[in-house]
Amino acid sequence: MITIPQNQLLIATACLVATIGAAEPLPDPGPGSGLAVVVGQDDLEQTGKLAATGRFLVHQLVPAARVDALRNAALNQGIHGAVVIDALPTGQLPHPSRFADLVMADLAAPGCPAQAELERIANVGATLHLRVSGTWQAKPRPPETGIADWTHKWYDAGGNNVSADRKAGPPQLIQWQAGPAFADGAGNGQHPVIGKGAFACISAVDGSLVVRSAGNGLGRWRSQPTLAYLTELLIAGDRVLTRADPTVKNTKLLGKFEYGPLIAFDLASGAASVLPDAPELPLDPKYQMPMGGVGFPSAISAGSDLVVVAAGDLAVMDAASGKRRWAVSNPDGLWFSPRILEDQIIVAECPKGDKSMGRGRVDSAYAVRAICAFALADGTPRWRSEVTIPTPQPDPLPLGRDGKPVTRVPKASLKPMTCAAGKVFLHTCAYQAAAADSGITALDAKTGKQLWRFALPGRKWAATDSASCILYRDGELIYIGGHGSGGIARFDPETGAQRGEFKDGLRHYAYAGECSMSRGTTDWLIKAAVTWYDKDLTAISRPANRGSCGAGVFPAQGMVFSTPIGCDCTDYARGYQGLSCEPALPVADEQRLTSGPGKPGKSLPVAGDWPMFMADARRSVSSTVALPPELAVRWTVAGAPRPIAGRLIDDRRRDEYWIGALTAPVIVGGTVYAGLPEAHAVTAHDATTGKLRWRTPVGGPVDTPPTIAGGLCVFGCQDGTISALSTTDGALVWRFDGAPGRRLAMLNGRLASAFPAPGSVVVVGDKVHATVGHHTYLGGLTTWMLDLASGKPLATNRVGGDPKVSVPDKETVPNLLNDILVAADDGGLWIGKSLRIPPDGKLEKTKTSVLPPIAMSRRVSVVGFTQPQRGGSTHQWVSPTWLPARWLMRAWTMVQDGDRIYGLMGDQRNASLEAGTLSEDLRARAIPLWSLTNAKDFTDLEVNTALIKAGDRLFMGGGSYDGAKGSLYAISLDGKILQRFDLPSRLVPNGLAAAGGQIVATCVDGSLIAIAGK
Repeated sequence: MITIPQNQLLIATACLVATIGAAEPLPDPGPGSGLAVVVGQDDLEQTGKLAATGRFLVHQLVPAARVDALRNAALNQGIHGAVVIDALPTGQLPHPSRFADLVMADLAAPGCPAQAELERIANVGATLHLRVSGTWQAKPRPPETGIADWTHKWYDAGGNNVSADRKAGPPQLIQWQAGPAFADGAGNGQHPVIGKGAFACISAVDGSLVVRSAGNGLGRWRSQPTLAYLTELLIAGDRVLTRADPTVKNTKLLGKFEYGPLIAFDLASGAASVLPDAPELPLDPKYQMPMGGVGFPSAISAGSDLVVVAAGDLAVMDAASGKRRWAVSNPDGLWFSPRILEDQIIVAECPKGDKSMGRGRVDSAYAVRAICAFALADGTPRWRSEVTIPTPQPDPLPLGRDGKPVTRVPKASLKPMTCAAGKVFLHTCAYQAAAADSGITALDAKTGKQLWRFALPGRKWAATDSASCILYRDGELIYIGGHGSGGIARFDPETGAQRGEFKDGLRHYAYAGECSMSRGTTDWLIKAAVTWYDKDLTAISRPANRGSCGAGVFPAQGMVFSTPIGCDCTDYARGYQGLSCEPALPVADEQRLTSGPGKPGKSLPVAGDWPMFMADARRSVSSTVALPPELAVRWTVAGAPRPIAGRLIDDRRRDEYWIGALTAPVIVGGTVYAGLPEAHAVTAHDATTGKLRWRTPVGGPVDTPPTIAGGLCVFGCQDGTISALSTTDGALVWRFDGAPGRRLAMLNGRLASAFPAPGSVVVVGDKVHATVGHHTYLGGLTTWMLDLASGKPLATNRVGGDPKVSVPDKETVPNLLNDILVAADDGGLWIGKSLRIPPDGKLEKTKTSVLPPIAMSRRVSVVGFTQPQRGGSTHQWVSPTWLPARWLMRAWTMVQDGDRIYGLMGDQRNASLEAGTLSEDLRARAIPLWSLTNAKDFTDLEVNTALIKAGDRLFMGGGSYDGAKGSLYAISLDGKILQRFDLPSRLVPNGLAAAGGQIVATCVDGSLIAIAGK
């Protein structure tokens, strides 16, 4: 156990400034952005300037004795959180490899890590500024062997979906998450590209091209033109190429079409230039939109060659200058899936027509008449091999189950070609259908002659096109069948003879994969994104993340990347993500508990208080407190510092998991408490006047408010700790490190632990119940039961997280994203809808337990804005969901009051606040008692973020998507709007509380508002 002396913890800011003095200026960081790790700066002058640019999040590592003083000083200056201050550790740094975009270190500073360690944490392409013998020297990160980029939609110019990255493997931890967290519908095949330390993808919301740091996910730049959602991206050299019309920004028009010139964006700066020699899709002269039946454009690159196809035009250009070398035209046809193989271009020829080819979960050619080869040097035709895809409709049509001829026989389409080892491999299959003509065909790349064909056995091998693929590796052609029970088959590439038996797919309790693309690396095969097979075909399940349907996950730069998914068939990790393949550093148990100088306060919860997030452990968001009939704003104060303006905060605001400057409030004994997610602090204000009582910095973001019990302000922090502060002055009483290992991550643009703790803990009697972790299959979840007075651990459990376990215990390891605990009537506490912690702290099977009143899934407690179709293709956000023994209501802006439910239904812009009665098994609600809609009754609400019941009224509020406007409504229990209040900005998620005869609201701009009797 560690003890912090009083004088060390509470050093005054004035003394800090007087004793430290000014530091030598840091070198110019240049025009870049991202995470800056700084070692050797003992004050905030230089790191504060770096953070003030709005381009850098600064991680300042200092001697342990300086941490608390510098955190207090940073909080007073309004830069805490933008400058994150931690103790410089001995040994390895907690940062994952390739994490920081800028490293500045004085190698002579006490405890400074070795240069090799600083190079390890630097991202690919990062610059290290090292002070050697008193002189700053700029050094690029040395090249690293064993890692590879992912530069094309289908990996490389040959379309062989095998990454050469040998450090990417089954994901172990979250390394970064960025928004938007949720995708529309089922996602539909969004592919990023990764290279030069950058991750590039098209935004799932506004269609802009967004380039992030591949190491930590922080945004670098965002394009102005709006792009089609499924537009191909290509990294060629230091540029990312795509189609865009720089004059148009209408997302609705561009959501389905790819047109405009080929534009090259500089990966570092976003500077754009048009490549006028690249062919373009022909436009309808009247509507200036692509004409029907012209397919979609594609581009690939290898060395100095850039190959571009659009409709019936194929051109080879110089990759550096963009100058055209030669071109061929096919006036009555379309080109599909261009590939470069040695000195040839291989491309499929399709007839013109609306049903000839199309994008979707996977690129498909529905009608193909030939495969063609051209000389890469000058376009000389080499060969043309006629094919017939799909096969003709059988005559007569087969009979269905009813004995009548079927109206349509499922037909396979050609998927993107795979070219390798002197062969052209064709894969034909259909979407979730047993197409009889599904198969694999091999052509000789020199002559175009068919070498062999293998007919895939339909549903027996689960041949759905959005998850199945073929690839060449180690002298074999490998077929990976996705969708549940799909498996692996191996073939001799020369003869097509099957090698060995078909390897059945792993059936897994948590999730076995459905519609996400399969692919491989030099050492691994990845089935449907979630099951990893080693060279011996031993399976390791990693179902936490599968990316959007048809896309899957992308192994590159020693990591695994994914895009948002719309499905909710299990509780995935959400958002644009970079996953680490490295284990965490160990934590010594004797170092977990720290005792501080603080003493418990005298403020204890009483009836009518709101002592924890969403009112109580059942998360009822309901209070019996009596409110005056007419209400008015009593006071408004700034509850948190305003975040530093710039690209980093602009990017965070686009994530549904962005909370704002304040969390929701809690109210006990005349004091309002809240967390500060941006400023990494906890704050307390007088409930009568709004006056600040105290504000204490902590080690990371606090995403939901503290729980008040026993004179203590108890909360979890995203640095993996659980802490207790005195309610009197905010002084530390104890802090417990609950993370099972030490590893940093970037979550929603904020530096955190890979094992974050939700802010809202549950206190039962003299025990604190808390959870730590991101996801059961990304490091696992750890539950802790701690003594309230001392923080000493009483019980613990760890679920999942073992990278060596191939098939975890199906009874105890659900696929589960961590969220706040919810209490059931028997005292058991639930994480989501699958994991229960009984009062004794031990885990228990769900089938034998009393269920909670609501299910928290998809981190719903902190979702600030979304729509039912975003992140929920199979279930709405407020709807029944099946559990063993009964149905359970999903919770998002919902109040349960006995057998009556008040909740938001429908999409956000036309959301309805409805009241109804629940049937006993919750399978369906009765006819609504009443309904109020955004479109008619709340026209100023683009999004609703908070709903509570206080006495005889409902209070519902929200605001605009951008957070700039906010409003609050008082509504009678029979559905009449009683009052409306303007708010400074949008309410934070669940940002309402009621106690002491008033309503307290928190807004995303940091405003804290009290509404009481006139």
